[in-house]
Amino acid sequence: LRCRYRNSWSEPEPLKPGELTAIKLRLGQIGCRFPAGSRIGLMITSSDFPRILPHPNSMAPTWREKKPVVARNAVLHGPATPSCLSLPVVDLD
Repeated sequence: LRCRYRNSWSEPEPLKPGELTAIKLRLGQIGCRFPAGSRIGLMITSSDFPRILPHPNSMAPTWREKKPVVARNAVLHGPATPSCLSLPVVDLD
């Protein structure tokens, strides 16, 4: 997901530096089985190069940006800024 498309694919909106933004991701039909006691992680990143195109962190098209910007990502947590990762659990027994 490129966050500029978080509300609409046809009307991209930039994120505003320093502004809190709620992001909801729908992952579709994914199934993973984890052994009891396992721990999972969530990685937040601005790029997954070379797997996908590098992210310029600007509103310019990825393939045209000549001066990419370094992004800083943060997931806020606490009473005033709660964050969560909600995953469904299916009982297979």
